[in-house]
Amino acid sequence: ELAARKVAEYAEKLLLGVAASYAYGGGTVYGYTNHTGRITKTITAPTASGWSGRTLLTEVLDMKSLSHADFHFGPWVLYTSPDWDEYLDDDFSTAKGDVTLRERIKKIEGLEDVRTLDFLTGWNIILVQMTSDVVREVVGMEPTTVQWETHGGMQLNFKVMAILVPQIRIDFNSNTGVVHGNTV
Repeated sequence: ELAARKVAEYAEKLLLGVAASYAYGGGTVYGYTNHTGRITKTITAPTASGWSGRTLLTEVLDMKSLSHADFHFGPWVLYTSPDWDEYLDDDFSTAKGDVTLRERIKKIEGLEDVRTLDFLTGWNIILVQMTSDVVREVVGMEPTTVQWETHGGMQLNFKVMAILVPQIRIDFNSNTGVVHGNTV
């Protein structure tokens, strides 16, 4: 079970672009944060002077506009690093106190969800159009446990293997539906 979890975690790290890059047969596997064709946006860290929930809301709306400009119209999911959680789960409005920043961002038209990803680090935010023409997982082999014997049948060995490759796709005009926001 632990080995299967580790395989799945590595597949997630490849998708995010935080694993060591992998190249084979003249091609390189890229993820959300290291794909050369992704759209980038500089965002403000919540620790910066003058930052408020409205700052992040405006920047997420800008990210949506950047996606629109590249002819990607949603639906989207916004992925954030765990560092954002304390700010996303805080009150959006100090006057009302009834909606968190996360809930307010989820109300953006076309945005399906805001999800925290454990392996995303720093102040990274990724807006992804959730359609197969933008990103898909190429499944060459589902996670499989392989067993073999050694030393005359006295020792059992197990390996968990999978072929799971993220494919971030670009259109004819080299546009992607991935917008990567990060602080400078």
